[in-house]
Amino acid sequence: MNAVTADMVRDLIVGQDRARPRSRQRAIGPSDLSSPCNRKLMYQLLDVEPVRADSVNLAAWVGTQMHSGMEAALKGDDEWQTEVNVGVEVAKGIRLFGHLDAYHKPSFTIIDWKSVGPSALQKYRRETPINYETQIDLYGLLAVLSGKFRVDNVGIGYLPRNGDLSDIHVYTRPWNQDRADAAIKRLVDLHAASAAGPAVLPMIGTAPDCRFCKWHMHGHLGDPAQACGGHDGRDPRQAQEALL
Repeated sequence: MNAVTADMVRDLIVGQDRARPRSRQRAIGPSDLSSPCNRKLMYQLLDVEPVRADSVNLAAWVGTQMHSGMEAALKGDDEWQTEVNVGVEVAKGIRLFGHLDAYHKPSFTIIDWKSVGPSALQKYRRETPINYETQIDLYGLLAVLSGKFRVDNVGIGYLPRNGDLSDIHVYTRPWNQDRADAAIKRLVDLHAASAAGPAVLPMIGTAPDCRFCKWHMHGHLGDPAQACGGHDGRDPRQAQEALL
């Protein structure tokens, strides 16, 4: 019998990650739509095969395990509803699916759990990044449109991957429907552009959101329908406006 190896452990993590419903999901969700990169979203809309299909965002994988722990911690507490899947039509012919981590009934608040490292936690204590703001507002929109929830507030529970319970940071604020509506308009515009097929990819702007992108191949200068070489410096908003 061979000894346990690092490759063996890596294979176990990759296999478990592939089996997760979130990993199998190909449709765009709020976490995807919060990305500033239009081309990444277009790859999803066109169902382009990823070039990094076996890559695993280990930090996100650890975060998934922390999500499971929070679900167990809230189980049986009548003030909370956890792990709710919602899918609604947000525009004609366009459905958006999302996963609500937790809903606090007394305050009508949706909370999204995120596991973070020490430096990120310090940064997020000062300011929540716009992509996270967009993501939680989209969760609020999905919850309201589902007809199952009243949403007054949205927020993020930052759980430190290495630290103490005293380091947990919770950020909440009133739900911003305008931001969610703007994100939906962006999705509608991208859907319209996707009708041109893969030929549209060179015209779709990029943004510096490459680290965990499964279509990113560093240094790639060939056909964008095969892979993306990374952010080219263009403003993705201007590129999208010119296209549409």
